[in-house]
Amino acid sequence: MANVQSVSIDTIRSLASASIGATYSPIGGPFLNPVRLFIIVNNTDGDMFASDDGVNNKMFIAAGTTRVLDLNTNRVNQQQYWVFPANTQIYIKYSTMPTKEAVYLEAYWGQ
Repeated sequence: MANVQSVSIDTIRSLASASIGATYSPIGGPFLNPVRLFIIVNNTDGDMFASDDGVNNKMFIAAGTTRVLDLNTNRVNQQQYWVFPANTQIYIKYSTMPTKEAVYLEAYWGQ
């Protein structure tokens, strides 16, 4: 089996609705490995923004929705990978204040 790669699942990160504010808060810790795929599940009743710099709104995640970012699907050059680098921190803040549940982040990395 040539070109076999293994995939590892990072520990899930979460941020409870009571901890989500109008300014950015980290959702778990930074990625320890380069992440090829991540999934953000907004299980709250509030709209959210996500950021990788904790300052600028970079992603909108509507209440009750999921955002999947598979950075390697359909890539042309099989030798190159798009990843979120190790030590990338994801931050969450609300656009509409949530009153229940949490936001979850799943991350997958491979070698």
